[in-house]
Amino acid sequence: MDYSYSPSSNRNLNNLIIATLPNIINYISHSNSLNKLITNSSFDSIAYKIISFEDYLQRLIKLFDVESNTVIYSFVLIDFISQRGLFISMKNIHKLFMISLYVSAKIMEDIIFSEKVLSEICGLPQEEIALLESEFLRMLNYDLIIPINIFNTYMKIFDI
Repeated sequence: MDYSYSPSSNRNLNNLIIATLPNIINYISHSNSLNKLITNSSFDSIAYKIISFEDYLQRLIKLFDVESNTVIYSFVLIDFISQRGLFISMKNIHKLFMISLYVSAKIMEDIIFSEKVLSEICGLPQEEIALLESEFLRMLNYDLIIPINIFNTYMKIFDI
């Protein structure tokens, strides 16, 4: 298998991630269906009525211009939050994914967007982005380490 990077191979992997999206959302929302304690959160929004999650995902991946591993990393972090009791739904997945991708890009690719730039990309006030990032990290207990076996499980889900 060729592991070399090219912009077109990353686009193909990101397209595969988008195509596999129903599997991953289903995995996250159903694998931890017990112990869902939190059904309302600061991540709730009406964005799902305005733009589908698939379209939003495509937009963010294109604008963030990140590697596929970073996108997968962000889904694993969302899964970790789900395991800690947040019910993942169409009401909160837009903001959750945006913040998760933002945090993942910082970790995986050392890409740091200012809150102002992120505000322009996502259409949220800078203050809300700061609050959401803080809440996201708190929900993860500031633990952003993903064991390789869990990351590999996600790679299999995406068939990568």
